[in-house]
Amino acid sequence: MRHLMITVVGIGILTSAAGSLAAAQPNERRRDFVEGVLRVLVETQVLPHMARDGQPPPGKPPVPPPPHSRHREVRAAIEEFSAQSGELIAMLRQEEGVRPELRPLLGDAIAVKALTDALLRRAEGRPDPALLAEGFSGVDQRWRTLATRLEGSFAVSGACRQCVRKLNASGERVCQLLGISPQVDREEIVQVLATLTGHLRGLQDVIAGLAPRSRESQIALVELQRLQMQVNLLTATASRPCPYDEFLSQYRAVHKGWRALVGQMRSLDFREGERHIRRIDYVHRQLHELLWIQLDLDRVGLARSAALLSRNVDAACECVSLKMLLAAPNAEAVLQTARELRSLCADFSKAAAGQDSLDSLRWDFRSLDVQCQQFGACLEGWASPDLSQHLAYLDDNIQAVQGALGIRPLVDLEQAVDLAAQLDSLTDQLQHDLRERLGPASRYPPPFRRDAAAAANAVHDSAHQLHDELLRRPHSESIRKSAERLSIAWQALQEFVGKLDHRDRAVVTRHYDRLAPVMARLQMMFVY
Repeated sequence: MRHLMITVVGIGILTSAAGSLAAAQPNERRRDFVEGVLRVLVETQVLPHMARDGQPPPGKPPVPPPPHSRHREVRAAIEEFSAQSGELIAMLRQEEGVRPELRPLLGDAIAVKALTDALLRRAEGRPDPALLAEGFSGVDQRWRTLATRLEGSFAVSGACRQCVRKLNASGERVCQLLGISPQVDREEIVQVLATLTGHLRGLQDVIAGLAPRSRESQIALVELQRLQMQVNLLTATASRPCPYDEFLSQYRAVHKGWRALVGQMRSLDFREGERHIRRIDYVHRQLHELLWIQLDLDRVGLARSAALLSRNVDAACECVSLKMLLAAPNAEAVLQTARELRSLCADFSKAAAGQDSLDSLRWDFRSLDVQCQQFGACLEGWASPDLSQHLAYLDDNIQAVQGALGIRPLVDLEQAVDLAAQLDSLTDQLQHDLRERLGPASRYPPPFRRDAAAAANAVHDSAHQLHDELLRRPHSESIRKSAERLSIAWQALQEFVGKLDHRDRAVVTRHYDRLAPVMARLQMMFVY
């Protein structure tokens, strides 16, 4: 129960703090809100096994304190790491306004600093080397994954890269002082491998359902089944203690087999299969990051995706009739946008098939992506089923090219949908619990019962609306506004929860242990 109450108290503090920021910009208030929830989340969930309030974990005898000078040296090194992570966050905040690609990385950087600061606070009352070693091992694990993402991002400035190098050096120094070696996150790797298994099975189902069956599809099915067996073995390896080099060697064989198989499947023309291929490629990018290795550019796959994008732009243009143009108030804008988009697609296809550098291709893609969005906006609402279908194909094509270039999306849509679904369900349960505690027989005055119930309804309605919008994949600005409404409704509800008596609050907050992390992760996607 104390675990849950810490979360509630922490969120309550955030609410009162938010009230004093009335003059701040909405985004600044939401940043404070999410970062505060994240800090509480780290305190109560990421480090639950560590000592609280300077006391050793249950069941473990007190460890004699190390020499004071040694502890002071280790703590100073961790504080230096924390300060440098703060510098990185400041840089990313300054730069993400002109480089939105940095937004997801900023959220990860904030999480690393929150975890580091939580470790320092936990260690204040007890200079235990085991506590520091265990805690910083998790910090180092998350930092190395983030460093891999930062080093692989074309949007990161030279100053940020220099800060990354300083943090790498500081992290290495702390690890040496504590006598710990880097450890990959095996639990998360196992979870990602489970996702890979699901997508491979989905791809097998799509190919098995192709009609008529061809020799190429039969070969692809056999190879997919063989690859699935390799992934199963890799999952078993990740589930037990295993040297990093051994696991990495097994994974490289799986990834090499996948890329070879994708090349064989290029003769199969199936759009649903293309979506599974794109999802599997994304999972492999996640695995590369978790294993702290950079992903090489698949030039053949990129060239194919770029050519397919160009063909689908032409197909979308062919769906626009002269009659439709004559009836459109923005016909000139449509023609100009389409002309520029076709030109950009042709240039990009040529560059993708050539020897342009990865950074050059990524920068070229930015203007292509913007132009493609403008093209879709110009044609939004036009009554043509064929055109709507081709615009949906274009969205898939853009995502495929983006993935081939190793550009992380601003929002991981699948993860956002999953988080929003959890939030929709959990807020419904919270709403039910609050309704039970605020019934006519309760001790609370009618105005309080009415307003508290309305606040709970607003949270659930906002969560449900966000989930619905994510499923329909509307414009990102609409999703951002819905996420903002959700955060405001959530903060308003805390005022009423804080005024419940002890027993009622214990019942109402039983879902907070799951709600807080989901809320923090979902808001982090849209807050900046």
